[in-house]
Amino acid sequence: MAIIKPENMDFRDKNIIAIISGLPGVGKTTLALSAPDVVLIDADEGIVRVKPEHRKDAAICKTYEELLADVRSFEGHYKTVVIDTGGALIEMLKDWAIRTEPTASRKNGGFSQQGYGFVKTEFLRLSAELRKKFNVVFLFHSTMTKLDETTFYDIVCEGSAKTMVWQPADLGAYLHISNGERYLGFTPTANYNAKAAYGIKGLIKVPELSPGEPNEFLTRLFERVRANLQAESET
Repeated sequence: MAIIKPENMDFRDKNIIAIISGLPGVGKTTLALSAPDVVLIDADEGIVRVKPEHRKDAAICKTYEELLADVRSFEGHYKTVVIDTGGALIEMLKDWAIRTEPTASRKNGGFSQQGYGFVKTEFLRLSAELRKKFNVVFLFHSTMTKLDETTFYDIVCEGSAKTMVWQPADLGAYLHISNGERYLGFTPTANYNAKAAYGIKGLIKVPELSPGEPNEFLTRLFERVRANLQAESET
């Protein structure tokens, strides 16, 4: 095992895993396509709702095996992989587990606890494998629920997977509209889950794109993350 001294740690080339959640129609897919050298894994048929001028390369997947094959073809051509949506990916993983792991299905029907274990293990393996070569952005739809007097916006994801998907993420934000302006909320609140890190926290305004304006918001945000990491290392 090699020991690295703090003064020798360099994270300028670190790949980032981010979660962006939000209600349908708030602009998650267009925002995700502002990441650097991006390709979209469209498991939720989201690319059709993106304005043509903001569309990027996309792979439409119906099975987990197709997704893995597409990912292998991305290496050397893209820097960021967007998965739209993470909830659809979990459903693909459940289908894959049922077809490949006999214990993933209960005898009386339904998905077993062992099946959820297979899904968790494979999701974390996939996330780690993707991070070696790409930035990764997982998109999730949100749904509104009432907790006492508080409105909470939770990600749409199968059962216990709701907490598991946050494990590999460096950053997580809720995309929402407040007083007619769009914001990414990176700090958890009583209304939504989020994940702040590397100096990225609180509310960050997401400007509306004017016709012909480059879609570069996440590219600039990722550059800011790496600049913050470098500044911390130098300090």
